[in-house]
Amino acid sequence: MPEPFCAVMVETALAIENLDAIAATPGLDMVFVGPFDLSLALGLDVDDLLTDRAQQAPLPTIVRACREAGILAGAYAGSPARAKVLSQQGFTWIAVATDTGVLHLGSAAARAGLSADDS
Repeated sequence: MPEPFCAVMVETALAIENLDAIAATPGLDMVFVGPFDLSLALGLDVDDLLTDRAQQAPLPTIVRACREAGILAGAYAGSPARAKVLSQQGFTWIAVATDTGVLHLGSAAARAGLSADDS
């Protein structure tokens, strides 16, 4: 029987403090972060959190702990632009958007492709 995929969310200062122990949990496949919730918990602007590349910053800390534990570092982006930033930070499993967000992005692209001459 296949083993279930196990991921835990890290969205508090306490979780960041205990990240090495969390990432080393036997059977854990991924640490997943919601940058929006984590930024709220830390009192930071989400874009400041996403772009902070200091060694002890929260997101680089998550990526480093996951690499050391041999597990995936995952995150929710909310948009393609934020997904790119998370990828540059080293996250390897990224949820770009929700299903409704993807539908909106697709419909916006379709509308942008229309011109008055095509009607």
